[in-house]
Amino acid sequence: RYKIRILPMNDPDYPNRLRHIYGPPVVLYALGDISGLDDEAVITIVGTRDANEYALAATEYLADGIARAGGVIVSGCAVGIDTAAVEAGKRTIAVLACGIDVNYPAESAKLKRRILNTGGAILSEYPPGTSASPRAFPVRNRLLAGLSVGVLVTQAPLRSGALLTAGHAV
Repeated sequence: RYKIRILPMNDPDYPNRLRHIYGPPVVLYALGDISGLDDEAVITIVGTRDANEYALAATEYLADGIARAGGVIVSGCAVGIDTAAVEAGKRTIAVLACGIDVNYPAESAKLKRRILNTGGAILSEYPPGTSASPRAFPVRNRLLAGLSVGVLVTQAPLRSGALLTAGHAV
C-alpha cells in the first residue's frame, strides 16, 4: 500500500556503508530513491529540537552549501535542527526511529513529503506500524552516522542524541 521496499543485507541496493557498522540492521525498510548512497558525499546533520535562531541559520547555510556541492544530507527527521537541514538542502535521506508509515513527531508528515518530492528517501530498520519509543532513538543514531562520511552538529546539549550520533561517527 505504501510502496515500501524491504532491503535485506544481501540486497544490492542495501547501503554498503551500513554493512560495516556495529550491529548493522538485518533488514531496512525504504521509501523513495536510495540510489548512489555509497558513491556520494553524504553528511549527517543533527542537533537539538530546541535550537536558537543562530543555530537554525547556521544549519540552513551549511546544508545549502553541502547540497550545492552535490552532497546528500542525512537527517533524523525531527523538529529543530533536522528540519532546518532538510528545508535548506536538496536531496535528503531521513532515518526514522519508528516505522516509515508512522508520523512521529506529527510535524514529520510534511517533512517526509518534502524529502520524497525532492528525490530523497526515508529509511527505517523498524517495520511499518512500529511506534517511536525512547530506546529506539539511540539505536537509530548509529544508522545516521553509518550512512555518512561525516556528522555535523550545529547545536546540542551535552546529553543529547546528536552527540550520541557524533560518538558513533568517531
